[in-house]
Amino acid sequence: MMKPPKDLAKRTKRLELRAFRVSDYGVWKEYKLRTQRAKNRWDRIINKPSDASLSAFRRFLKKLRSDESRDFTYTFGVFLRHSAELIEKPSINSRLTQSSGRTWSYDVSWVGPEKKGV
Repeated sequence: MMKPPKDLAKRTKRLELRAFRVSDYGVWKEYKLRTQRAKNRWDRIINKPSDASLSAFRRFLKKLRSDESRDFTYTFGVFLRHSAELIEKPSINSRLTQSSGRTWSYDVSWVGPEKKGV
């Protein structure tokens, strides 16, 4: 299993793509509260206020690190550099399948309708 580099961040003039940090709790909470309505059958919605708590965010980070350590999924946040607003949550998935070996896919989840101009 290959260990990824410590800093996979990519910065442009307007955007920053990077792994989530503990300091991202505020923007993550805003995202959770803004996206309560499920858009498809796979979306998780907030059932109770504790779903957006600091302890829930720490569980989210722990799961991300666990997935990364198993080379399963790498999830990033795309943030506006000027406001630090979370605007997108892409992930890269690696699946080991019986029939075709390892497959790679990616998912992009828009955080909300605020994506205009990005």
